[in-house]
Amino acid sequence: MNKIDKTFVIKNNSDIVKITIFLKEILGNYPSNIRESVDIASSELTTNILKHSTTGELKLSIDDEKLILKACNTGKLSVLDFMDGRTNKNTLGIGLGVAGRSADEFYYKLSPVEITWIKYLTIKNDNKFDIVTKVEPLVFGGCGDRIIKIELPSFVFIALFDVAGHGRIADEKAKVLTKFINNHYYLELNDIMECFVEYAKDMDRRVVIEFLKLWKTKDQMEFCGIGDVSCKIFYNTKNINRHYLFRDDHETLVMKSGVLGGVKQYWMKDFNVIKREIPKSAFIIMFSDGISSSIKIDSEHFNKNSQEIIDQIFNKYKREDDRALVVIKCK
Repeated sequence: MNKIDKTFVIKNNSDIVKITIFLKEILGNYPSNIRESVDIASSELTTNILKHSTTGELKLSIDDEKLILKACNTGKLSVLDFMDGRTNKNTLGIGLGVAGRSADEFYYKLSPVEITWIKYLTIKNDNKFDIVTKVEPLVFGGCGDRIIKIELPSFVFIALFDVAGHGRIADEKAKVLTKFINNHYYLELNDIMECFVEYAKDMDRRVVIEFLKLWKTKDQMEFCGIGDVSCKIFYNTKNINRHYLFRDDHETLVMKSGVLGGVKQYWMKDFNVIKREIPKSAFIIMFSDGISSSIKIDSEHFNKNSQEIIDQIFNKYKREDDRALVVIKCK
């Protein structure tokens, strides 16, 4: 396909119809899942321009690799407006979530509103990570620990959380939180956390949580967390430069202290996102408090795969609690 750059001014519904027809014509030979995603995104973004602003623009850019939609208007967003079901005269409302979940990459500015929606037209089989997860309940009937893994062409998103207690009630609370995270994974990590904090206020059970995003396109990882969950990076010292070794052969990513939900909710308000270059041949380990923080991966184990390491950790470091563990080997 020849490169296309086109800007549509959105003033009325007829402009939306023109965009829909144009996109159908140029994407006619692409798979149905791509066409449907683009149709959903263009419809939601343009409809909300008319709904929440007198005028706006939709910029379209297409090349052989990806399609980009950028919607701009004079409205204003709050981070909490990203939560499904919340809407007001200035926001994109629930349509933002529909558009975000149909994207491969999703970026935004709050004021004035600028939403960038990206869909990859060709998918590279770029398997950069060997990821294995395991959740194990302490008692029969359910588990309050959960792991959510969502993989897109440009990144892998992982959430790990621990609801207080065990059994059926903790399991039911965890199911509700899983649905919430699945609806908001497309946001920036600090914004997911702020929305999650707001959502957890109504919970009668405490919860602690961590998020990790592994970028395939720029060899970068992002992380944030609150409470007694953990993330460690174990470096293969044979394959990295010495400047990584500022904390021996491993690093513990620092959580914000706090606990969400329950009667006495507290947390550090500043959700700083930790960013690191993804180190070659390293292991990234995420775990709940059902796994001992004394985890260690010795140098002779770096030739093992993630399944072997996760089995090793469970055999040696598990505690009498619900347990959740993610092992990621970076290739």
